[in-house]
Amino acid sequence: MNRKTTMGMRGLLALAGAGVALATTPLGGAAAQEQPLIGVSLPMTGSKALVGRNFKQGVELAIADINAAGGVLGKPLQVVFEDDQGDNTNGAINAVNKIMQVHKTPVMIGPHYSVTQMATQNVYCNGKVVSLTGATGVAVTNSGCKYVIRTRSNDDIQAKAIIDYAQKELNAGDKTAVFYANDDFGKSGQARVVAQMAALGLKPVTVESHNPNDKDYSAQLAKLKNAGAALVVLWAHDTDAALIVKQAKQFGLPFRFAGAVLSEDAFLKLAGSGAEGAMSASYFVPTDPNPAVQTFVQRYLGA
Repeated sequence: MNRKTTMGMRGLLALAGAGVALATTPLGGAAAQEQPLIGVSLPMTGSKALVGRNFKQGVELAIADINAAGGVLGKPLQVVFEDDQGDNTNGAINAVNKIMQVHKTPVMIGPHYSVTQMATQNVYCNGKVVSLTGATGVAVTNSGCKYVIRTRSNDDIQAKAIIDYAQKELNAGDKTAVFYANDDFGKSGQARVVAQMAALGLKPVTVESHNPNDKDYSAQLAKLKNAGAALVVLWAHDTDAALIVKQAKQFGLPFRFAGAVLSEDAFLKLAGSGAEGAMSASYFVPTDPNPAVQTFVQRYLGA
């Protein structure tokens, strides 16, 4: 099954929430007479462009559904997209500023990377706009900002699911290591993984980090091997994670990998055969036989 549906479902869920938020947001004066409009901050260029393309398709599918059902406040819902370049903080700040100052939307979807969501909250948390985000960092909704709504489970829930499965099904125990991206997303994830292990009386055999967009992970992989790791919990961005598992396979390392983004389309395409056996904590699996899931998958793939 084409895993691009994962990002499409994220867009669909976020847009559904945006429709509710828009319908309940007070619109005064002339704004109340205009056609309802939302803004979407997502990657349209750069290394995360594939993620943005899939997300955009999910949003457009949801827009069509909402308007077919009568729109918002009796009017067709419109949407504008702005390029935040994924995890680029400057790109996200520019995208959010355009959504707020040029388009003047009361509701926006995004930014969706923890690092860019946290970098932009001070811009909109005065109540000028409501942000619906798929960012998973715990701090995203624990920062005191009252105008951000999360549409996915946070890192704590995903980390618990991974560690519970690793212990019950894989008996990973004292051979589990953590490898994370050295940014808000990665730091949050690794802290939650370590905490979940500690709750079970366990400690990682080693904890290693890398900078986002690194290309050579040989030094860290050697440390993981020397520490005796059998399972590596990987809290890295999709394209970085793909290079890590590919290099591990090239070096003949016997690790199994688990993580939060290892079901994303960009990871699967870039990792190729290196993704075989990787485990991912995901809120949506396109192969789920649930009729509602399969109906969405078929509609999305046919869109």
